[in-house]
Amino acid sequence: MSTGTRPAKTSDVDTMQDIGALAGMRFAQVDDPRIAACADDDPVDSDELRTWIDGGHAWVALDDDVVAWNRPYYERRGFRILTSDEIGRELSARVAEEEAHGLLAELRVCMGRPV
Repeated sequence: MSTGTRPAKTSDVDTMQDIGALAGMRFAQVDDPRIAACADDDPVDSDELRTWIDGGHAWVALDDDVVAWNRPYYERRGFRILTSDEIGRELSARVAEEEAHGLLAELRVCMGRPV
């Protein structure tokens, strides 16, 4: 099995949206109403994904098997939780925007890895 990450490309947008929709189905199965409440959210808009890609802010995970999209998966690949001092204004604003749409910040972490 090969794993890794790479910068997202515009040709990834449809797949990224498909993954977002599949994640919603998984959220519906979670026995935590705060997470399950996000199950019906639409995937990120394709234009917004393209903006993230053009700005170098979107990455995709590569895996020959099913990818576990969670903290332990990324920790095994060298990512670590960022301290509040390491989270810049742009990421803080994004977290706040996502929280306004129901993705509770208390259930999430921001992670980074040296490149």
